[in-house]
Amino acid sequence: MFRLIIADDEPRIREGFTRIVNWEELGFRVVGCYADGSQVLEHLRREHADVVLTDIKMKQVGGLEVAQQIKEHHPNTVCVLVSAHQEFDFAHAAIAAGVKDYLFKPTRLADIRRVFSSIAQDLERESRLLEQQVQAHRQYEEMNQLWRSQFLYDLYMGALRKCDMADAQARHYYPACEKHGVLLCSLGFTGDATQEEMRDILRRLFQGNVEGLEYDPVSIKSSSLAVMAVFDAAQSSAEERLRLRIEDLIAQAKDTSGVTLYIQEFCRYDNLQAFIDRPRHQAVLMENGTKLDSAYSQQLLSQQRLLFSYLTSHSMDQAKELICEMVDRMEPFPREMRHTILIDTAARIQTKLQELQLAPETMPPYDLLITTRNAEQMASWLQDTIAQWMQSLPATNNPQQVISQIKSYILEHFSGPISLDVVAEHVFLSPVYVSRLFKQATGENFTDFITRVRIEKAKELLQYPDILVADVGQRVGYPNPRYFYRVFKHMTGYTPSGYRGRFAQEERQG
Repeated sequence: MFRLIIADDEPRIREGFTRIVNWEELGFRVVGCYADGSQVLEHLRREHADVVLTDIKMKQVGGLEVAQQIKEHHPNTVCVLVSAHQEFDFAHAAIAAGVKDYLFKPTRLADIRRVFSSIAQDLERESRLLEQQVQAHRQYEEMNQLWRSQFLYDLYMGALRKCDMADAQARHYYPACEKHGVLLCSLGFTGDATQEEMRDILRRLFQGNVEGLEYDPVSIKSSSLAVMAVFDAAQSSAEERLRLRIEDLIAQAKDTSGVTLYIQEFCRYDNLQAFIDRPRHQAVLMENGTKLDSAYSQQLLSQQRLLFSYLTSHSMDQAKELICEMVDRMEPFPREMRHTILIDTAARIQTKLQELQLAPETMPPYDLLITTRNAEQMASWLQDTIAQWMQSLPATNNPQQVISQIKSYILEHFSGPISLDVVAEHVFLSPVYVSRLFKQATGENFTDFITRVRIEKAKELLQYPDILVADVGQRVGYPNPRYFYRVFKHMTGYTPSGYRGRFAQEERQG
């Protein structure tokens, strides 16, 4: 219902407008009925109304002045004037005051219905448009949050090695910062929960905002956690705010989930270059000359994921810069090894595109790559390959394709060890990005979906009395019987044996 105010200094007319017209049928609810325009303006100062129906002449403040005040101070309110006068001067003044429509006394019910039906349609149209704009802005903010998390992950993993690239993205995701710095907190943790449970707990707990400072978990391993935030280095309070927040989260984790955390290191970098240049393992060859060390392999995989995201978002300029950086980092390696890395990069990306049905089946021209001799030629080969794939992609990337791939992978592998990191690697995106994208697209947490899939399958298997309850747990991904019992009861309200007995009883009654 739209909110309507009625104003007329004649009580008979005022009451007639209120009682005779079926406003609810027209889509309106009367929220105020006044004898003077001054009361209308006072109401509007207190609370919003969608439409004001006002007499043009009243004792203190008339309808024209009300209309003018509405135009200047309440632009989202519609004004309709009522008058016994039909002079041109009144009509001209009403138009200048932005009046929506004009009714003459004695007012006919048909005219009121015509005018207010039209106004209701206009208001509904504007309301739908506003809702669409709000929804579009909300979706933009959600996607921007996902990409901001991806940016932090790529920066932490070393996929962004050029400061100008990192600065450009930081300015986009943190426009309020005058000078971008980085806070990085490394923590260790222990607990009685399973690895899957602890990862989920830490991922939920250590993503948030404290007084405008956004922080994210960029790495969760078996016993360690890294939390990262980009902050305004021109302000001195950010480090203390994050440190106090993390100490509070440590206490929350212990009190509510039994996970014990402790800070191992808390580092402040006053610019992105200092963070990029922080001490890391250098890329080297193993003794046999065919394998890379784990640190470089991990960095390479992160760069390949970032390149994939640039490709699917049609960010060719960023893709070209990243390829040049990747090739430059290969400078210490023999030419054959550099060819192998580029072939691996192209093959991984093509495989992921084909899984999403986004790339042609034809192979990249690997024969041309083998003839390249220097870094410039190698970078050009990969850039041309990426550009050709990009031309075949749709103008917008549909996240539902990624979600569908994630769900398919879970449905195929739920019986074994499965984690967010494994699934993220499968779809070639960062774990934080996958977690948030899944929640945004489905309304369900990633781990909750896995649990639901497993429990639904367990319920099916429990219908067969020849399968032991412990074996049911094993088959759906819960090798620990006690943990399986606990999760099953939490999800269904029954123990596995109790559920089996209930099903058997229903079978007998049926």
